Amino acid sequence: MENQLTTVLMKKQATLFLALFIGIATTKAENPFSLIKKDTSTYNCYVGVHLGIASPVGEFSDTKQGGAKTGKCYGATLNMPFSKYFIGPSLRFNYSSYDFSGDAFVQAQQNIVNVTTFYNGHYYVITPGASTTYTHYEYMGGIMASFPYHKFSIDLRVLGGMMTSIKSSQNAYLTDRSTNQDITMSQGSSKQKSGIFCIGSTVRYLVGKNQNFFICLNIDYTSSMVDYQFQTHGLTVSNLGQVFLTDYSEKKSFNANSINTSAGIGLLLGK
Repeated sequence: MENQLTTVLMKKQATLFLALFIGIATTKAENPFSLIKKDTSTYNCYVGVHLGIASPVGEFSDTKQGGAKTGKCYGATLNMPFSKYFIGPSLRFNYSSYDFSGDAFVQAQQNIVNVTTFYNGHYYVITPGASTTYTHYEYMGGIMASFPYHKFSIDLRVLGGMMTSIKSSQNAYLTDRSTNQDITMSQGSSKQKSGIFCIGSTVRYLVGKNQNFFICLNIDYTSSMVDYQFQTHGLTVSNLGQVFLTDYSEKKSFNANSINTSAGIGLLLGK
């Protein structure tokens, strides 16, 4: 239910952004934006870099099901607004990294057997290994609109592209309760490519003697469906009810949705 509500809200936001872009593209700057000061320094092509926080949302934030914890992001942007309509193409690269614990892997093993497991003539408990990471490389392009006023500008963007996502390997341990010896279980790494959608906005402020530098604040919502496939060395139960370790393939799908908030600096080009 939560995922369906999130999807509906995102579709409504995307529709509003598209409607705004269409309105800008068919209307001259004097109408309806007659209050915007025509400062030509804000119309340059510009590049910027950013650094901030990546916050998973929806099922991607459910750590008990293998979701991610709050992580970090950084990247670069190239925007080319046209002076007449405040609109133009936009290119954006973003890197984000999220930690996730081994709790989900442990839970998956516990779903096969009890928390305390009788295996190979001994009683064992299952414990997670060290936290590992999801890593996203996002390559996006699309359309942006810029609304300048004196030294300030507000940019809106709708982007799409490709994301390379890497899930690192993780371990869990069967610990013998009588001897404290471990048997290692593992879930392999996975590297997948998927499409990505992004809507976002930036507030820029011109600085410097010639006002050709700027500082900025960004917020972006990104969404991508990722299908991870990996090899697992873990517990399973035979038809006769026997617990044993074996190798098998697994698949895990995520709506890898995230809200990224960041700060950055940039340079106006062609000034």
